[in-house]
Amino acid sequence: MQPITEAELRTEIEQLRKRIGELEAQARETDRILHENTLRQEKEWSQKIIDNAPNIILGLLENSKIVVFNRFAERLTGYRTQEVVGKEWISTFIPKEKQGSLYRVWNEILDNQQMDHPFECEIVTKSGELRLIKWHNTVLTENDEFRMILSLGEDITKQKETYAALHQANKQLRMNYRKTRSILEDLKVEVQARQDKEAELLKVTMAVEQAGEVIVITDPAGTIQYANPAFETVTGYSRKEILGQNLRIFKSGDQDEAFYRDLWDRITRGQTWKGRMVNKRKDGRRYTEEATISPVFDAADQIINYVAVKRDITEQLELTAQIQQAQKLESVGRLAGGVAHDYNNMLSIIIGYAQLAMDKAGATDPLYAPLREIDKAAQRSTEITRKLLGFARKQTICPVVLDLNTAIEGMLKMLRRLLREDLTLYWHPGAGVWQIYIDPSQMDQILMNLCINARDAIEGTGEILIETRNVVFDPDYCELHKGFTPGEYVMAAISDNGCGMDQNTLDLIFEPFFTTKKIGQGTGLGLAMVYGIIKQNNGFINVYSEPGQGTTLKMYFPRDKTGINGGTEPKEKKPDSGRGETILLVEDEPTLLTLATQLLESLNYTVLGASHPDEALHLAEKHAGKICLLLTDVVMPEMNGRELADRLSARYTDMKLLFMSGYTADVIASQGILDKGMHFIQKPVTLHALAAKVQQVLDSQ
Repeated sequence: MQPITEAELRTEIEQLRKRIGELEAQARETDRILHENTLRQEKEWSQKIIDNAPNIILGLLENSKIVVFNRFAERLTGYRTQEVVGKEWISTFIPKEKQGSLYRVWNEILDNQQMDHPFECEIVTKSGELRLIKWHNTVLTENDEFRMILSLGEDITKQKETYAALHQANKQLRMNYRKTRSILEDLKVEVQARQDKEAELLKVTMAVEQAGEVIVITDPAGTIQYANPAFETVTGYSRKEILGQNLRIFKSGDQDEAFYRDLWDRITRGQTWKGRMVNKRKDGRRYTEEATISPVFDAADQIINYVAVKRDITEQLELTAQIQQAQKLESVGRLAGGVAHDYNNMLSIIIGYAQLAMDKAGATDPLYAPLREIDKAAQRSTEITRKLLGFARKQTICPVVLDLNTAIEGMLKMLRRLLREDLTLYWHPGAGVWQIYIDPSQMDQILMNLCINARDAIEGTGEILIETRNVVFDPDYCELHKGFTPGEYVMAAISDNGCGMDQNTLDLIFEPFFTTKKIGQGTGLGLAMVYGIIKQNNGFINVYSEPGQGTTLKMYFPRDKTGINGGTEPKEKKPDSGRGETILLVEDEPTLLTLATQLLESLNYTVLGASHPDEALHLAEKHAGKICLLLTDVVMPEMNGRELADRLSARYTDMKLLFMSGYTADVIASQGILDKGMHFIQKPVTLHALAAKVQQVLDSQ
């Protein structure tokens, strides 16, 4: 091998240097191409996000000229991007009379570049339509140098029109919207700052995962591709179970096919669908959700996904229904009060004159039997207003501490007379049942109504069971059982083996005037009255029934812990005569005033009769002697009985008070419970009962 000469070595070195230069040039060109591709991909990705954003996005120079105009802005305004780029946005979209104020806002944004400047204004679309837009503006800088202002515009036209009516219902929705808007703002800032795409995706994912609203993403066929944790909480399905499943697995059957055709027709045409639907959870329970379903477009304006944002409003709807039910009960209560006042006055007159005639005729008179039937019919008619007032919780009650077992045992004989011979009534009292606080007459009404209903539900031979026991509900139990309240209760249950009821009937049984009985066999007020009485006494009731399996009604009354034994009302008897005491009688019904005056005067009382409060005050002022008793109606024009009593008691400090009414309107009672120390007699009243009550009050300490 011959040695390499110096010239050859120099030539070879020169060739190597040339090759190295070529390789370095190729490397620089490769880096340039990679850099340009990266920039182009980032620009395309950013443009896709901007174009698919559900809001107007404008990029504006310092002179307010438009450099960025996304697809949403095109669809909303009717202008194409090439029509507005380079034009000043204020003069293009803002009505002339409002442009001046917008220029001032624009200058404030430029002067305070570090601040967000939200504002609202109306824009004019290409077709001349006015749209109200809420703007959020961010000044973008690079190396502390102004680049552009990025304006995010939200179309709030419809939102403003319905804001007042939907403010409360949509409060939570607006809060979640602000969260979502914050996510979009974060995304926008990160995109414009060209930060790491993976970090940005992680931030967005974390925010969506923590959102309180259900967020579901599907492909164009409705196959679920993503669901956030809120979805699992609402539906009961895990994400692993539903990924790859179609949304139809949630169908409850409450919406018909036309409903779903309309939904799909809207979103496949690129529109957003908003509405309510009833879906089915994993355990089969139904729930109502408020949903917004929006299409997601790619760069070719083709739908690639659907995004659904949903909110479970089941509890909200239940609360609304409860409010409406309460309003309905209040309306019926007002009606019941007005009817009861006049109706009970008329019944008092009928009963009073019938009893006066019976006393004068004597049992051997041929007219005695017809008069007794009139009296019985009027007495039975009192049950109508009693049921109305009991249902509406407007009935004045005199509760006492009561042993429930003793009260029921005292009613058994009468209850058995109400039943047919082919029915057997069983009584299973609980041991050591606690005392409760209730008006005994109300307990009698409950037992009679429920036993009559049980009787009517049984065809042929059958059984009715009454039982009692103590129960205690803790907070954990009540949390799982709607309508239960923690505490100690006495449970009274009435069961039958009758025809039972389906769910639709169970949903309506406490509605006033609802009845399953034939025309003329029921008023539809029995169970409504039972419900009202139990609620008035701070208890609650549950009904268990299935068609053909009978019915059980369980009532829960709060335990009374005072330890005081309750008394019983004395039986009505013929009253003794008075001792000449003076009674100031005030009654705005003339016939009833005359009747009561005649009765009391026949019993050796001195009666000052007044048809209205002003006349009563005048009579009291003229009367020189002592007035022993004020016997007054409660509901009267000009002044009620309580106010009259207060006026007169200031002068006659020893005067006893006795109120009478068919409807007290809470004048002398709180929540229907008679105020302590008050004497009251409910209309319609028999003459003997009125005289006995007068004597009782006069003799009281």
